[in-house]
Amino acid sequence: MDFNKFTTKSSESVQKAMELTVSRGHQEVTSLHLLMALLEQPGGVVPTLLGRMNVSAADIAGKIEKELSALPSVSGGAEQAYMSPDLKAVFDAAESEAGKLRDEYISAEHLFLAMLGQPKLKNIIGVSRDDALKVLAGCAAASG
Repeated sequence: MDFNKFTTKSSESVQKAMELTVSRGHQEVTSLHLLMALLEQPGGVVPTLLGRMNVSAADIAGKIEKELSALPSVSGGAEQAYMSPDLKAVFDAAESEAGKLRDEYISAEHLFLAMLGQPKLKNIIGVSRDDALKVLAGCAAASG
């Protein structure tokens, strides 16, 4: 995974996910940490996209919070966290999403679409990839 191919917003979300992981004493950065970071991103595309689909970002954050609280933590806090296999799968899928959409860089939208390909995250988010793509296409058409 080449992090130089991440947009500024997607890089910021990965950084925030790592900070969230360390602050909670978790040893691995998971797709749940990344999703929470995307939901909390000021002016981020994910909360906007969810709002356009009439889905509450706060409700999703509550579900993620419950999942994160159940993760094991180390006392004294983790100094260095590693990438979980599910997060690696999200990054790989996001790279594929970017390719399908003929985008050179991996954006928050690509990360979100990749997450919708994971059953656990799709259940938490509660929307389909196709619905998200339709809303994204509508946003692009409206701004273009």
